[in-house]
Amino acid sequence: MKTLLLVLLIIIAVILTIWLLVIPAEVVVGFFKALGHGEWRGWRRDKPR
Repeated sequence: MKTLLLVLLIIIAVILTIWLLVIPAEVVVGFFKALGHGEWRGWRRDKPR
């Protein structure tokens, strides 16, 4: 059981590291700020309704 948890933690750490390397930190921060404001539903649309 401990080895399974360890493997899961390693996989998550690797994914997060790759994510931070590929995607600029500013984009991630801005995305989470938009999520917090509830703007994520319409962020792909060009014009608001």
